[in-house]
Amino acid sequence: MLAKDILEQEKIFDETGIDAFGIKHRFHKLQIEIPVTDKSIDLIEMERFDSDKSYFYRYSHKKEQIILHHTEGFLASDIGMLTQKNRHVSTAFVIGRNGKIYNLFPSKYWSYHLGKRAVSGNRDRCKHSIAIELSNIGPLTISGNYLKSIYNKNYCHLDETEYYQETTFRGYDYFATFTHEQYDSLQLLILYLSKEYSIPIKILDEPERYETGFFAKSFRGILSHINFKKTGKTDIGPGFEWERIL
Repeated sequence: MLAKDILEQEKIFDETGIDAFGIKHRFHKLQIEIPVTDKSIDLIEMERFDSDKSYFYRYSHKKEQIILHHTEGFLASDIGMLTQKNRHVSTAFVIGRNGKIYNLFPSKYWSYHLGKRAVSGNRDRCKHSIAIELSNIGPLTISGNYLKSIYNKNYCHLDETEYYQETTFRGYDYFATFTHEQYDSLQLLILYLSKEYSIPIKILDEPERYETGFFAKSFRGILSHINFKKTGKTDIGPGFEWERIL
């Protein structure tokens, strides 16, 4: 899918509720006041139309961290992948490029989101963290005058500089940018979750921000997937503007 077509595709998903696998979802819109502030947050609570909830565990644990991801996909496929029956790989929240916040399951519960052999422990850290996925195609490779996704599909022309950022990280030189709407919604969501679960709004200093290590287990605040996985993941690398969420 071309970058310029994404918002129209997200609109279609909002209208139909049908993900890329043909599964229909219900939406319930909520506006929640953020404690001790004059702000509120708009959430879209979601569930599969067949009411299946087997993609997450309905057990609550103390939350100590917020962990950011990008999906390497588009909204309808992102939702489809994260709500597969009995897969137990999901995140509490997905933020579309339109800035809408989709709540896939109550944030007090958990699902796997770090992956096998995650440093600091996949099961332990998934239980005690809240994961947020930003809908984003991720790393890009150059081919003539176009940038392609990891699926070898054209994403944007090199002249469309608003859709990508040139930065080198983990073997890639280009990454899809995030939207202003995503940053604005993420900032509000982090504020809400920090108040709800007493999670500090702080991030790692550089260079640890882009490193993997056992330091991530004891850090209380906001981290990203790369702090737990040495290889195979690029979320969220230096193309992400960390200062915009603080």
